[in-house]
Amino acid sequence: MWAEKYRPKSTKELFGKELSVAILKDFITNFKKQDKKAALLYGPSGCGKNSLVNALCAELGYEVIEFNASQLRDAIMIKEILKPATQQQSLFSKAKIIFIDEAEAFSGEDRGGLQAVISLLEETKWPIVFAANDLWNKKLNDLRRETEPGEVKRLDFADITKILERIC
Repeated sequence: MWAEKYRPKSTKELFGKELSVAILKDFITNFKKQDKKAALLYGPSGCGKNSLVNALCAELGYEVIEFNASQLRDAIMIKEILKPATQQQSLFSKAKIIFIDEAEAFSGEDRGGLQAVISLLEETKWPIVFAANDLWNKKLNDLRRETEPGEVKRLDFADITKILERIC
């Protein structure tokens, strides 16, 4: 697919995202010293939240364990799937990031899913990064209090032009 073929492979290819890269890199590299064990990247759909996480992890040599929040809707799924990922070493003994996309998928109808995720933040051995479109979505109230926020802005026309020139 075209979008995957030209997806940024390093943070140098993330035009207009320097501040977001710096914030997330600082969070990941200083994870053990942080009070908060998760970051919440937010910004409009298609602004590059996934690309940012994947490019930064590739640069730092981290493995990305990716989930969609809709897969983790109840406490049982959290305990069976996510909890082991927060505790175990990666298969190749690399550092890892647990990336949970579409955090708005956690909702009031969940069977304890969001609360189970929040309880994991206290005991995780690895940084957790959530991605959401709207930081102020009321579904994210509890999660927002427990995470370090980081905005990812939409690209402006000058940055889009640079990207298209690189591709051409």
